[in-house]
Amino acid sequence: GESGFLCPLGDIDAFTARVRQILSDQELHRRMAHAARQRALEFNVEKIVVQYESYYERVRERRLAATCAPNGVPAV
Repeated sequence: GESGFLCPLGDIDAFTARVRQILSDQELHRRMAHAARQRALEFNVEKIVVQYESYYERVRERRLAATCAPNGVPAV
């Protein structure tokens, strides 16, 4: 993994092995921690708000297009 590992649900042995691997390998720990911090930056409020606004605008445009007559005037 780049910023972490996935383990099968309930597989305590796999989870334990991965935790030990990260704790015993300082370079791996450093790389994963850096990658995780970088990934977390993608989820800041400003970026999320812009993405939601873009999504809602696309939905609004599709809905408006679906309710308009061929001349672009909203159907009543």
